[in-house]
Amino acid sequence: RLHKAAQQTGTLVAVGPIAWHAFDKEHKHQWAKVGQRVFYVKYGGMFVEDPETKDVYVLLNDEDISGVIKEKS
Repeated sequence: RLHKAAQQTGTLVAVGPIAWHAFDKEHKHQWAKVGQRVFYVKYGGMFVEDPETKDVYVLLNDEDISGVIKEKS
């Protein structure tokens, strides 16, 4: 059971070329994909702002993503 105060949710908008490398060196099991909603640790990452659009993103390490939120069928 997740503790609500310890998790945040967001949509994954990009994945770097070495994401999950420490977990799967052959990159055959990328368990979170662009467009999916994910849980991530509350104090993980850092906020970055797009200077043109002023959109704010959270830049995370792959180990800060703790799960994928299953889509409703």
